[in-house]
Amino acid sequence: MHTPHILHDFDQAIATLRGEVLAMAGKARHNLERAVHALLERNVELANAVIADDDDVDEHERRIDQIGMEILVRFHPMATDLRFVVSSMKISMNLERISDHATSIAKRAKKMSASHELQDTTLIEPLYTMADHLLRDAISAYSDHNATLGAALHLRDKELDRMHKEATATFGARIEQSNGRSQDYLHLILVARTRRRPRRQHRRGRRLPRSRPRPPPREQPGAGLMRMPLPAPSPAASKSRPASRRP
Repeated sequence: MHTPHILHDFDQAIATLRGEVLAMAGKARHNLERAVHALLERNVELANAVIADDDDVDEHERRIDQIGMEILVRFHPMATDLRFVVSSMKISMNLERISDHATSIAKRAKKMSASHELQDTTLIEPLYTMADHLLRDAISAYSDHNATLGAALHLRDKELDRMHKEATATFGARIEQSNGRSQDYLHLILVARTRRRPRRQHRRGRRLPRSRPRPPPREQPGAGLMRMPLPAPSPAASKSRPASRRP
């Protein structure tokens, strides 16, 4: 549970960072939902809207990086606060990737809409439903600081992998039948690949790896003698030394 910080400005910055991440997650999830609907409903206008809205998600990622770097430089957070800031910045990268996947699905939906309707396209829907539920719960785990919910997503992610393999095998078998729709089935295989693994947003509960201190350099034989200062010459020795003659 995140406890209030003694600095009001720090608490405000953390709240702003969390709000940006949640807003970005909502837009990325909405883009993905519309992209899949555009594929299933053969809706070109909806696919174009998904492609156009991807820039908003990219802008959220830039703001999150900026806010996170300002917090690190200005407040020097430690322990839980540091993990939260760094994890938020990493999550924004994964959310941006999800939005990119949505754009890719929308582009393939436009290509498939130019040909006749393919009944096997509906096999994508169960994959989307499972992945959307994982993404929804991952966002909740981040927002509520629920490490238990985040850890529970691992088993469900394995089930999503199994569903992906079955769908890919089905589409591959359809390609081998050479029914003239090989290109559309290839699109579905690539769509299923993007749906396979929505990046886990629950990683904010993991600890950052500790940096191990470097061992001191090993002493070389005679190194101590080389570091010893040379004795200063005595005044008597400097007077008795003959002056060098210039040619």
